[in-house]
Amino acid sequence: MEPSAPGRSPAGKRLELIVCDTDALTQIFCTRHETILKQLHTQFGIHFAVTEAVESEMFRPNRRHADCCRDGFQKALDTGLITILSPRTLGQFTSNNPFVTYDSMELLGQKYHSVIQRGEAYTHAAAHVLKCAVLSNDWKAIRDADRLGLALEHPTFRVYDLLVFLHQCNEFAEKACDGFRKALHDVGESPHSAFANRKFREGLPGFYPRLVNPEFEIVGSLTETELGDSYRVELTKLRNKPAD
Repeated sequence: MEPSAPGRSPAGKRLELIVCDTDALTQIFCTRHETILKQLHTQFGIHFAVTEAVESEMFRPNRRHADCCRDGFQKALDTGLITILSPRTLGQFTSNNPFVTYDSMELLGQKYHSVIQRGEAYTHAAAHVLKCAVLSNDWKAIRDADRLGLALEHPTFRVYDLLVFLHQCNEFAEKACDGFRKALHDVGESPHSAFANRKFREGLPGFYPRLVNPEFEIVGSLTETELGDSYRVELTKLRNKPAD
């Protein structure tokens, strides 16, 4: 399968759904940067979802950063910013039978779980079945799957892809991007390696963004540097705001 065309999901449609993994959501909620998700929803029409596997990980009491993430994550669920994928909710994202779709996600998740960890496995399985994108910082999962011949054939965004995208679109100032890196440091989390021990402006030339807006000048590296960079998606602002 060839990488999806710029501006399109693997199904050839506008990107509308991103299924989120635990590690990425942890960075967003433990730094109180939910505005990243809110901006992408209100300005660009992106919906965010999690699998039941990730929901359980986010609420697991002994998980790292569980206490500082729990309230923000719960609020995102309560307000509909994030949707839990189940037979009851899948009708929002597919015209296929939601029960059949859910079973397909579960079966593929079990297969992926033989290679990668549970949260990542079910997240990538959902994206494959729903033909959408993933939000995950776990490069190791992509590497391990690729090494064992298990192709994850959909765009996988890192948190910094969303941050750089919003900066490119003039929605996030450089100072705010530096503030995110500081917030990560304050809670013991790491930024993408391109921004480690560097100001945002200094790290940007070494970062290849997987999500770009063709209506603005492209920022960051023009050269693919990581496995997964071949799935670049273009996204433009909505002309009409999405309904909540």
